[in-house]
Amino acid sequence: MQHDGLTVVSTDGAVSPNPGAGGWGYVARHPEGEIIELSGAKAATTNNEMELTAVVEALERLPTGRILVRTDSLLVLR
Repeated sequence: MQHDGLTVVSTDGAVSPNPGAGGWGYVARHPEGEIIELSGAKAATTNNEMELTAVVEALERLPTGRILVRTDSLLVLR
């Protein structure tokens, strides 16, 4: 799906077991087509923290402008 003028960011976070070791990541596609990927990990965390961290990291690091965030986390959506 094309989103003119938007940076589209897909985020996710996971932990196994919950709580436990976890990771977060995002993939951002800029309107010009450039793709940026970033991820991180934490030894002791929760699934909710990793889901939120993925979005926060993306929004803090990406240039300002119109951003569409895609997530499977109800916590993030609400």
